[in-house]
Amino acid sequence: MQEKQRAFLVRTAYWAVWAVLLWLGVRYLLRWLLPFLLALALAAAVEPVIAWCRRRMGLKRGFTAAVVTIAVTGAIDLVSDGQRCFVIRNGRPEMGKITGTGCQLSGMMTAFVVANPDRRLEAAAAAVCAMGLAGETGWSRMAPGDGNSTYRNRIIDAIYNMDGAALDKGAKYEVR
Repeated sequence: MQEKQRAFLVRTAYWAVWAVLLWLGVRYLLRWLLPFLLALALAAAVEPVIAWCRRRMGLKRGFTAAVVTIAVTGAIDLVSDGQRCFVIRNGRPEMGKITGTGCQLSGMMTAFVVANPDRRLEAAAAAVCAMGLAGETGWSRMAPGDGNSTYRNRIIDAIYNMDGAALDKGAKYEVR
């Protein structure tokens, strides 16, 4: 009987250790792994489109990677060319409640990339940083009673008044 109890306790301890490790992984590691997992899922979703473009246009794989830059925005923004990924942590959750911030970002990204055609990835990441920083700046200038349209206008004003030094100082990103 004592051997059965010992075996039961060993099995229980084994599964308890695994449960604690799983909990720690979800609690602490997922926060760090989530950008990688999102980038991997995005790459898996876009790969068939890139493969089709390569076959259709007769492009080599390296050429496609040099041409394609993808940005995914949300709580954490990701900008990648398939080889490097900028993880950007600028912005405010309230930006998702305003109509037009995605359109503003598209226009800014186009302008940044056209101005820097040899550094597309960095230009796209700078545009996303600038838009997020404008959201933070606009939100910091909100007064009690201000609403969505005021916030949108403050974001536009923040973009208008932003210079390179302010972007360098306020951009929160890492390259992976």
